[in-house]
Amino acid sequence: MILYKYVDLATGKKILASGALSFTKCPHLNDPFETKAGDHPGDSFWGPYNRYHAISTSYPILSLTRNPLNPIMWSHYGVGHTGLVFGIDCNDAGLNDEMTCVLPAKHGNIIYTKSKPTDYYNASESAHIFAGQLSRFDENFIEALSRIFLYKSSEWHYEEEVRVVKSAQTLINADAKFLPNETADECSRFLLPISRSAIRSVHIGYRTYCGNYHDTFKLISLIRKKLPDAAIHTYGLESKSWTLRDDKLGDDWQRVLAEDHGFTTHEQADIRTIIPD
Repeated sequence: MILYKYVDLATGKKILASGALSFTKCPHLNDPFETKAGDHPGDSFWGPYNRYHAISTSYPILSLTRNPLNPIMWSHYGVGHTGLVFGIDCNDAGLNDEMTCVLPAKHGNIIYTKSKPTDYYNASESAHIFAGQLSRFDENFIEALSRIFLYKSSEWHYEEEVRVVKSAQTLINADAKFLPNETADECSRFLLPISRSAIRSVHIGYRTYCGNYHDTFKLISLIRKKLPDAAIHTYGLESKSWTLRDDKLGDDWQRVLAEDHGFTTHEQADIRTIIPD
C-alpha cells in the first residue's frame, strides 16, 4: 500500500535527513472544521469545546494522498511545484499496524460530503474516545472514529486524502520528537522516525527540477545518498492536456539532468568536475 506525502522543499530535506514523518494535532491543520462532524447533537457550547480539546491534544494525524501527479496538490502542498513528494510503503512504515494506530491507513480514507452530518452515531458519547484513552484500533468504534477524523467537506475531494491517526502517548513511547507551534510553546507536531526502506520513491517538483542546475544536482545526490534504494521521479508538462508527465530517473541521471538543462557533452564533463557526486 503506497501512499504519498507532499511537502515543501525545506521540509523534504528534513525528511531526507531524519527519515521522520509529521503527525499534526488538529488545531494546526488547515481546515477549521476538523473533527466537527463528531460533535454530539445534544451538546451545549462546552460539550463540543471539551471534546475538541481532548481530541486535539490526544490524537495527532498524518495526512497522505493516493496520487503523486495531482497538479493542485503540487501547487498547494508542493508550494507551486517547488517541493517534493515521498512515496511511503504503509506496511513497512508501520502505518497499518492496528496495535499502534488508532486509525491505520487501511481504514483512513476520507469521506467527502456536501452536507455536514449532524445525527447521532454509534459511540457518540464514548468517554473512552473523548478522554483520549484509545491507543490502538478498535473496530467497535469505527463509526465514531470515522465521524471524528474522516468526514470533510466535498470541496476537499481533490486531495484524495488518507489519514493515519495515532495517540500522542504512542508517539511519545516511540521516541517521536516534539515540535512546538511557531507562536506558542505547546507541542503542535510529532516527528515519528520510520524505516528508510519504507520510503520507496521521491518525486521532485517540476520547478525544482527545472530550476538552478547546481541545486538540482545536489538535491538528487542527497536523495541518492540518504535513500539509495528509492526511485527518483521528475515531471514534465504534457503538451496536449493539463496533466503532468511522470519521468523516472535511471542510473544515468547526471547525463539526463545535464541534457534537460541544455548542457553540451563537454559542459557536462566540466560540471561533473565542479560538483562531486
